[in-house]
Amino acid sequence: MKKIIVPVDFSDCSLNAVRYACSIALNIKAQLLIVYVHTPEFMVETTPVWQPYIEVMPLPKIVHEQIQEIKKMVHDRGVQVQSFILEGIVNDSILELAQTKHADLVVMGSAGIDFSYSSVWGSKASQLIESKKIPVLVVPQNYKGELVNEAQIVFATDFKGVDCIPDYFIELTASLNSTVNVFYDTEPYRDTENKEYEAGQFQYVKTMFSGTKVTLNHSYKENLIHAVEDFAVKKHASLIVMIAHKRGFLANLFHTSITKQMAIHTQVPFLAIPDELVELSGSVSNSGFIG
Repeated sequence: MKKIIVPVDFSDCSLNAVRYACSIALNIKAQLLIVYVHTPEFMVETTPVWQPYIEVMPLPKIVHEQIQEIKKMVHDRGVQVQSFILEGIVNDSILELAQTKHADLVVMGSAGIDFSYSSVWGSKASQLIESKKIPVLVVPQNYKGELVNEAQIVFATDFKGVDCIPDYFIELTASLNSTVNVFYDTEPYRDTENKEYEAGQFQYVKTMFSGTKVTLNHSYKENLIHAVEDFAVKKHASLIVMIAHKRGFLANLFHTSITKQMAIHTQVPFLAIPDELVELSGSVSNSGFIG
């Protein structure tokens, strides 16, 4: 059975992610792994290194009660669910759980550029995307919809790395009887060679999504982020998908990746699929089960 990790902090933002994840799980027969990560003060990066050891206090009873409420909500929607309470650094703990449970996807809520929001999930989601260790789906704080039948899905691509699209995503599009709108950023005046490449790659993508309606759409705008978002709004899309490409050290140093920018700015749920998964490490020394 496929497994989807959904980190929660009990905010409306993370509960939106739980509901969206349920709509995925129902269509691909996946199990949700609800996880709450408690990071003690002495583990926070801004804590001075000279701070003396502080005894970790037991978690308040309300944490366990809220976890049970979320599990009931998921179960009532007909989705299998497990819950975990972890202690450690948020992303390290999520990746360790993903490795241990052989998870297929992480779904996280994000406040995007709303800095008034107190949760850390927005930055953690973009950092998790940058790790390229597992596909990450970001659900914006103000997005209230779910994946429903005949959903419009935008696949923004340069046709590189399409082979890494997981089978469960192809299964999801077919189950929803959705339309996959391939969004290709290109030059308005393309030579014959580029047009032939584009046509060949599009046919390959159509073959991958056999049985699903697939359309080809072009963009000539300089700002790809705005172009994708505008197109998604026009199509009333329920999901934007991109391949997260591996980049060299200098590229990482001087440029923010497109997928990371999308995770921060998007108003539509956004799935980043690594083109080359970095192998998940084994145990993480500063993470553990508590509660």
